[in-house]
Amino acid sequence: MQTLTQYLSELHGLVTKHTSYSDPKALVADISNYVLHEVSEDEQALCSSLLLAGSYEFSLPRFIERTVMMQDKAFVDAKNESLSLFDAYIKRLGPRISDYAPLLRNLLVNTFRKEQSNRIQAATFKPLQRLLNLKLQSMDANTFGVRDLTELYLREFIVGKTSSTARACMLETLGLFALHFPSAMMDKAMSLATIYLETLNAQFKSNKPDMQLIAASLKGVTSLVVHFDGTFLTINKGLGNLYSCVCLGLEPPPSLARYDIPKAALRLVIQHGPLIREYLTEDSEKMYSRITGWCKHKTNKKMRDLGFNCLEVFLTQVANELVVGNRNVEHDSTTFRFFMKNFFEMLAAPTSGVHEISIAIRGFGRFAAPVQKLLGTAELKKMLHALFTFAQRMDTSGQDQIEDTILHLASLISAFANILLEMPEVDESAIDHLATVLASFFLIYPHLHIHQRDKYYVAISRLMIALYAKGTALRTLLSRTLFQALTLTCSKYPSLDPGENYVQVFDQPLYKEYSEMWSHLLQPRSIGDLEFPTELRDSIASMVYAELMQSIITMVTRLDLGYKVVKVAAPADSATAAATAQASTNQNPQQGGDDLLDDPATTVVPNVPKDFDLFLNLVEFCKILLPTTCTSFFTKWVYIFGREVIARSSMFPMVSGLYKMLTVAMKLCESERYFAGISSSSSSSQQIQSSSSSLTSSSTSSSTSSSTISASSSDVVMMQLDDGAGDNMTLCFHLFSRFIKEVIQRSQQYKDELLASCIQLVLSTPKEFVSISQLVAPLRSALRMGLSYLPLAHIALDAVEYWIQNIQRTKVAPYFRDFLPFLNDYLMVTPSSMQGADSFGQNVVFKTGGSRSLLNRQRLYKAVNVKTNEKNPIQEVQSRIIRLLGKIGGNNIFLIGEVNLMAPGVENEISWDSEPRVKFTVPFHDVKSEIYLDSLLPNIVSLAQDSNERQTKVAACELLHSIVLFMVGTNAHQPAPTPYTNIYKHIFPALLRLATDVDQVTRQLFSPLVMQLIHWFSSSGKHEGEDTMALLEAAIDATGDSESPSLRAFGAKALAEFLSWSIRHQKTSSSSSSSTSSSLNAKSLFKRLYSLSSHPQAYLRLGAALAFSELYRVVREHDALVEMFVLEIMHHNIASLRLIGDDEDNIGIGEKISSVLLGLSRVIIRKPALVTKPSKSRREHPDLAHFVTWLFESNVGRHEARCRTDAMVMFSCLAPLVAPGSSSKDWVHAKIQKDGLKSVTSIFESDFSLRDMPELTSSSLDDLTFWFTKLSTALDCYIWALEEHYITIAALNSKDAGSVLITAIQKFVVDLAIITKDHSIFDDHTPSEIERVQRCKCSVIRNLFALLNLVLSGKVGHPNSPAVAHVRASLLSAPFFKLLVMCTVSPRSIGFPTDIVAATKKTQTSSSSQSSQSSSSSSS
Repeated sequence: MQTLTQYLSELHGLVTKHTSYSDPKALVADISNYVLHEVSEDEQALCSSLLLAGSYEFSLPRFIERTVMMQDKAFVDAKNESLSLFDAYIKRLGPRISDYAPLLRNLLVNTFRKEQSNRIQAATFKPLQRLLNLKLQSMDANTFGVRDLTELYLREFIVGKTSSTARACMLETLGLFALHFPSAMMDKAMSLATIYLETLNAQFKSNKPDMQLIAASLKGVTSLVVHFDGTFLTINKGLGNLYSCVCLGLEPPPSLARYDIPKAALRLVIQHGPLIREYLTEDSEKMYSRITGWCKHKTNKKMRDLGFNCLEVFLTQVANELVVGNRNVEHDSTTFRFFMKNFFEMLAAPTSGVHEISIAIRGFGRFAAPVQKLLGTAELKKMLHALFTFAQRMDTSGQDQIEDTILHLASLISAFANILLEMPEVDESAIDHLATVLASFFLIYPHLHIHQRDKYYVAISRLMIALYAKGTALRTLLSRTLFQALTLTCSKYPSLDPGENYVQVFDQPLYKEYSEMWSHLLQPRSIGDLEFPTELRDSIASMVYAELMQSIITMVTRLDLGYKVVKVAAPADSATAAATAQASTNQNPQQGGDDLLDDPATTVVPNVPKDFDLFLNLVEFCKILLPTTCTSFFTKWVYIFGREVIARSSMFPMVSGLYKMLTVAMKLCESERYFAGISSSSSSSQQIQSSSSSLTSSSTSSSTSSSTISASSSDVVMMQLDDGAGDNMTLCFHLFSRFIKEVIQRSQQYKDELLASCIQLVLSTPKEFVSISQLVAPLRSALRMGLSYLPLAHIALDAVEYWIQNIQRTKVAPYFRDFLPFLNDYLMVTPSSMQGADSFGQNVVFKTGGSRSLLNRQRLYKAVNVKTNEKNPIQEVQSRIIRLLGKIGGNNIFLIGEVNLMAPGVENEISWDSEPRVKFTVPFHDVKSEIYLDSLLPNIVSLAQDSNERQTKVAACELLHSIVLFMVGTNAHQPAPTPYTNIYKHIFPALLRLATDVDQVTRQLFSPLVMQLIHWFSSSGKHEGEDTMALLEAAIDATGDSESPSLRAFGAKALAEFLSWSIRHQKTSSSSSSSTSSSLNAKSLFKRLYSLSSHPQAYLRLGAALAFSELYRVVREHDALVEMFVLEIMHHNIASLRLIGDDEDNIGIGEKISSVLLGLSRVIIRKPALVTKPSKSRREHPDLAHFVTWLFESNVGRHEARCRTDAMVMFSCLAPLVAPGSSSKDWVHAKIQKDGLKSVTSIFESDFSLRDMPELTSSSLDDLTFWFTKLSTALDCYIWALEEHYITIAALNSKDAGSVLITAIQKFVVDLAIITKDHSIFDDHTPSEIERVQRCKCSVIRNLFALLNLVLSGKVGHPNSPAVAHVRASLLSAPFFKLLVMCTVSPRSIGFPTDIVAATKKTQTSSSSQSSQSSSSSSS
């Protein structure tokens, strides 16, 4: 504001001659330019205070007061410029000017009274009129002094000697007084009306009329008649005189240069047409000629638009008079024939221009009611058909055609609406034509100027009102058009070839343009000449919203969101990357998608890039529209929308847009308080069953054929909404809560935009879903990533503020210490260091291959352009953090965090070695100085990893890179160990983290460096050399990192590189020591990975699985490694499978281990000779036979499903290799002959512990769960053994086998199968514990049905054989059939999950994948 202060001081200095500035007008112009164009919104209040406040000695009002008596031309010009500035400044501030309104009013009035210059007197009225039109609440009639000002202006107008310009302004201002303060003008209305009419009559009769007085009088009359229309009725021939003046105003002389008079006359007709409708009808032909003349004006577009608006009012009033029939029938008939003949001739004539056609279209629409009355419905249909025929000729294929369509389409839509209002019904052909017309509107919408769109909104609102009363016509029209409109919304402008006849604007998404259109469609306009009550508006809006949501769901389910994994080399740029990409084969996204996250050198390619373009734009469109428009309607769609999006997310878990759409849904649920008062404990199984039973059939159909939803499905959805809208809340709660928990687990292995989307979803969930303890980890990730992407920081702060506001402080306070320290980094940042902090430093997410990328996004997030006069984004975050700390109060001490010198991040406080090691000699000219860098290294590493200023970070990275190269180079030829071992132990972990940093420059520096270090240190000739082991330990630790998926993936890749180069050094070296060290390096590596694979912490086991998946590709290429290590690798991976829990399997450990085991099995199948011979060098199994025996005896009967399944698959593959020419069936039969059938059944039945069934008491719930697990395992084993023909069905009844399976099944069916959640044993247990028991029970039921299906199908024995008959007689009892019927009719009553359809699909997918996996292994 220093500039404004200086300008104002200079301006006042001119008054006292204390300045050298000579042109006050130019100085005021500078002030005007500064306050109107350079002052930001944040500075507006201070600017207003300096510019307008009367207490400031250099304010602009003070300048006018001090110069009011000065008549120098320079000061007169300056005062005129100042008053113009007041007018513009009031326009900019709007209602915010209210604090200064009294001061400005007094200034303007006093200036008018005291000023001698007519020019300045006239200039005071513009700002005064601007204040009046603001309708400020603080300025009532008394405050504004309306009565005093009215007396003053009337007196000056009658007896004063002011200029005609000032007199015209007085008349216009007096009209505004009557408009805005009618109560204060009651006694002046008659006088004003008389003055206006006398002035108009006098000026129109004068030889030299004053055009300003005529225009001002017409404007004043327009304002006066709003509240005092009866005044002219009391004046003798008042309305007649007024109409005559209007007619004269519409017929100005040809020499008229300005259009103020006809503009005022047209506006008077527009606003007060009903008042003079009788005169308009009597004089209709001449008035029609006058108005259409302005409609066809050749040069002034504003006058044409005003003329068409006036024509609409004129035709409406004439049509109403014809319908009412107040005149003679013959006169009405003559008038009607004149207009209809004129309209038809205009429409049919080939010489008619665009304006004539537009007049005809409007005429047909407005005369629909007279046609219906005078000619009947048949003629009305003919007129409608004529308009449809004309509409079919409109073309949108080129720029000229689009411009013509834009001129007529709004009028056509409005005409259709008016005609349909008069018709009793609407046939199908009319709806088809209307659908075509609306399709044209949706197509041309982006080409409409912002001021042209309003008339289209009004026309479409009129059309929807007309169709709403015609049965299902509106719903049918919407169902045929809105999906196409949504597709256009999510499309791009076409990129054109030179020969194509389309319009190319620019290549960008259209959803931002179309979002305004959808907002108006969902909020229909109020129309003056139609009754449009709130109930009708809400009903139409609800119908449009329903079709929009159905279209969104249809598009989500129709689009192909599948993707393929692509292996990309490390090219210099994205174009090279796309060119060198090698696409792998298609794989199931659920199974193979996570591999992308574990390898930085891979990405995903959409199967159909155009579908992905549409989907990404659809997501952005939903983010813009749904949270801001008709949010209350979304509550009916929460379940349907959420169910479909969650189903797609389960199919394509790596599509981040699905999480963003669910984030929108969660925010809408919270804003509408949809889940208020609900909790997991408050919803019983009966509620779930009753609320879901009505939705089962439609859910099944939508799930099984989601990719082919047709328009007819909208009827199913609408029926669903009507039948179960109130009961869906419980279903939604359970559906979303389970999915949110899955996302929390799933997000721990994601990165970049995918991770950000998951975090945003998790942090947007209402408080009813998950506890704060589960959200702390995502919150910390959001705050950590928010330094590079500030919108994520805002999301995290929104979540914290939501917790503080909606959750008890005592429940939130214990977690402050976990995330408040992360806020400190934001407060330490300077705005200049956060350039580009609105985007990630990542490259392309999806690549399509080839030389160009259709989904090329150089940034995962779009950067936000910040104007220089706006607040920096980081400053907004800092302001929010400071306000948040104030709300927290005393707990904000946790912002500092715990002081722990041994904690990560404060290593720079402790020396890395007991003596300096890194010596660098600086060769000055006269002396060689030795500098030790040891004390700098901790700080350099800290700045490289954690600095918030990018320039500092890059400089630290470059220095660290140079120091590492210097250290390695100076000791390249020294014997091990080098003096840098202790330093390496600190530097190597940092190098791995920097190799996966979010900053691209950092990654490009350190990713190659780490690989080069691996190449160098893997050549060490010493067993477990300290430097080599320091690097190996760092890679192992990175592989087991619990927070960074990219670090885990890079660590696994580094380990594979270590093993590969160890072998390469062995081949290139002739010394035996090198060969020995290579073998020992491999042993050291595998020994450490075995320790990780058996660790209780899930992410360490996940790291081991990632490492083995990378190492497997190296091991399979070297026979020596296969011979020595392959069996023990498989042994430890199978042992790792035993440790997997239900929650841990969500992060993908089991899938990765299974893929490793499958790959190693293929290696053994290809090279069986390497492992069939016994070897003492193998540590776990001397040969393959021992391994196969261990698989069968120790693993096929395991209770862990993943371990058991993989063991069965591997046994079937490897057992035939033990004895060439035999099969796995022969192996089992040989074991039975040797050890008896009981040796096999004891494996399947856990040493026959099934006979000990637990008691049904609440204390035995764990025992019951374990018994269910054992029974399910036994059933699974027998199904497998029977299918593979290892045993016969007689084994179930054989006394030699000792099986108790039949007895256990009978006990289960009679006593346990139909236990529900309401049983007394569940009274004191949590829902999660009950769900675990029910899940185990349902697993038993599924396996039981599978076993019986196998037995009864005849695949394992003749149906009439004694063994089969015995099983059938033992199991097919009355309780079994009761269980079968209940599982068929009401599976939820048995305990199957609420989302049974999704669960069944998942089970089928898993089974098919396992069977295909088994068959592929067997074929191999």
